[in-house]
Amino acid sequence: MITAPRPESTARSLVRHIRPVPLVLLLLAAAVVVAYASSRAMPLKLCGAMVIEGEFRETVGGVGTLTAEGRATLAAPVQAVLMSVEVTAGATVRRGVTLASFDARAAEADLRAAQARADAASRSLESAEVALAKARATAEEAATRLRRIEALARSGHATEADRDSAATTAETASLDVKVAEAAQATATADRAAARASADELAARLADYTLKAPFSGIVTNVPASAHALMSPGSPVVEMVDPATLSADIRLDEASMAKVAAGAPVSLRIAATGQTVSGWVAAVDRSLDPETREGRVRVRLDAPPAGWAIGQRVTASITVGTVPDAVVAPLVALGWEGRAPYVLAAEAGRARRLSVDVLSYGEDSVRLDGVAPGTHVLPPGSVWPGRRVEIVP
Repeated sequence: MITAPRPESTARSLVRHIRPVPLVLLLLAAAVVVAYASSRAMPLKLCGAMVIEGEFRETVGGVGTLTAEGRATLAAPVQAVLMSVEVTAGATVRRGVTLASFDARAAEADLRAAQARADAASRSLESAEVALAKARATAEEAATRLRRIEALARSGHATEADRDSAATTAETASLDVKVAEAAQATATADRAAARASADELAARLADYTLKAPFSGIVTNVPASAHALMSPGSPVVEMVDPATLSADIRLDEASMAKVAAGAPVSLRIAATGQTVSGWVAAVDRSLDPETREGRVRVRLDAPPAGWAIGQRVTASITVGTVPDAVVAPLVALGWEGRAPYVLAAEAGRARRLSVDVLSYGEDSVRLDGVAPGTHVLPPGSVWPGRRVEIVP
């Protein structure tokens, strides 16, 4: 016989099969409820910025590296031993100062030999000029004697044989002049060639001492003293800081807005410092693959700790708008491709859709938000949340 269970036994059975709710979940739920109630009651204090109306500087940005128009790499003139290096990297030098020198003994011996050949050629030329002068004098004397005998022959006081002898002597003397003139011309050419060779060797000898071509700073010394250097091997590299510049890459749209003379703000990536400059040249050709162009920016003054090849970020001013609605660039948010700002209106956060008209270095020109509106960092608070702007 089956009997119905008693009520108290059924209750005990249900208790055994129902799992107790963990205490941590109960506490979490309570915290959420308290936090929600608090959020509805207490405003969230946030720092904001104000949208203003004023002058706006439109800028375009690009990246690049530091370089210099005044750069020099002094190299070995020939294969020679580097005897000494007088400078180290970072040294400031003046124009004409000796930077390094090579073993020039062989070149000096070649120069002495060339100078000796030039001296010998000069003496040979002197001898040729003396011989030419003597030949011309002899020829003039023979010509004068021939004219006298011809006059005597016409008056019957000289024979035909005398006239023929004088004519032969004069002709021989004239030929001697031509020979002396040729010898003098050859000696002149020989002396010129010998002097040119000596001058060339003297110029090469000067190359064995490397001197600063301008005042500047030594940026690198890749060579060591007493090393055998090959022709063209770099020894000292230097830069004129007054010619520091930056090669900046810009996209195709930005290139269309940039003109020579535009003011530029450069940020040095390694140090974080900012320096001013201006656009010195605009390369109007674009890279066919990247669709980028280049501009050369001259710096107003060298930045501290500069180095050739440092990465820089450029902000180039391309125009100004006198009465523009301007907000900080950090206040601009994006949802997909739709720009917006998070505004504080009537004590609550509100998302406002805006149109971006142009960008500045750290600001943005907008349409769709009124001057005087407080804007909050995007994502700092949910729309509809109570907020309080604090300084």
